[in-house]
Amino acid sequence: MGAEKLNDRDEKLCCQVKAALQDLNQLMDYQDHLEAGAWDSQNLQKMSALRSQTAQLQARFQGILAAIAEADIELAVEQRLRPFQTEAHRRLRLLSLELMKLPTAKQPETLARSHSTIQDHLTQLRGFLQAMADELCNL
Repeated sequence: MGAEKLNDRDEKLCCQVKAALQDLNQLMDYQDHLEAGAWDSQNLQKMSALRSQTAQLQARFQGILAAIAEADIELAVEQRLRPFQTEAHRRLRLLSLELMKLPTAKQPETLARSHSTIQDHLTQLRGFLQAMADELCNL
């Protein structure tokens, strides 16, 4: 495809990945405002919102994977996308698990480690989604 203009389906796929990136940026904002070590009602609401947004991002990502599978993408592009898809999917699963464990953490060190792990997953996930957007939006 090279310098060709994106067709409607490719444009839609590009927009879906960019929307997932926006969702991820919101997730990162929520995580940044989650106070380590304080399980008051405000923090519990933030945690609930964080889990809810993660579930929405997972659903959006599954839609992206289905759209990629149906799209007529060059084999070379598909092969470059595959590792990003795999790693993004893995990071989403690990993020969900870490978010489920976080409320049970009692020690400040455990909370700090969980926050750091969540931040790492979010940062890595953003990199994989950005790489997917770069591949899909620059066809």
